[in-house]
Amino acid sequence: MKRQGIKTVHYVSPSVWAWRQGRIRRIKRNVDLMLCLYPFEIDIYRDHGIPCEFVGHPQARRLRAPVKQAEWLPSMPTLTLACLPGSRRSEIASMMPLFAGTVSALEHKGYDVRVLIPAPRESLRADIERRLPSTFGTRRVTLTLGDAEDVMRDADCVLVNAGTAALESMLLGKPMVVVYQLGALTYRLVKTMVRLERFSLPNILSGEELIEEFIQDEARPQAISEGILRALDQEAHQRRLKVFDAIRADLSKPLEEGAVPAICALIE
Repeated sequence: MKRQGIKTVHYVSPSVWAWRQGRIRRIKRNVDLMLCLYPFEIDIYRDHGIPCEFVGHPQARRLRAPVKQAEWLPSMPTLTLACLPGSRRSEIASMMPLFAGTVSALEHKGYDVRVLIPAPRESLRADIERRLPSTFGTRRVTLTLGDAEDVMRDADCVLVNAGTAALESMLLGKPMVVVYQLGALTYRLVKTMVRLERFSLPNILSGEELIEEFIQDEARPQAISEGILRALDQEAHQRRLKVFDAIRADLSKPLEEGAVPAICALIE
């Protein structure tokens, strides 16, 4: 459309900051204005001469953490754990045994673990359900269909892959651990393309290891279970909540202060 003289605005930047940054050349040819959800995306586009505007993240404006955080921190040794394996079948295949092993490790430490697993659509719900007997066995697992938000709210801690769900868990003020594991060949290929030292959005946005990440060979049930217990430490979590709130404030830019003026300036 840009080549036909039509002003073109792209809302939500592709993840060029993470991988395949060569896509920027095509974006420059086809887009007059890029509207970015994250502040760190701005420099990438400006460095390539592409007009851009940080407009904030809609989830930051919508999701709110409980006012009194300490009320939902668990009374040990009972623990409600939300396990979010991802939205791809390949992720589910690799994450389910890992999550089950983590629950087993927590049980060996004396914890009574209740597991919540959300499935974003029916086909994935059936896939997860089929894998439950061979992974979680007879353990208490509640499988739901639909948005993961309610599941995360009900959990004491969230075990999540390095996607948008980690951001949502942060916005809900939840203790969490990030886990991601790929096949060995796939991981080697991805590693050549990915430009990140940190994988989860909370850590990228904070510029520090705010949340523990267990990636690939580091993703072992015993290590993950210990990370969960560290995430549940009340004093440490209260410190994290202050950073969570600062990130939320940065991402909560009203549309009338970002997107609307930028688009109006483009079409005037």
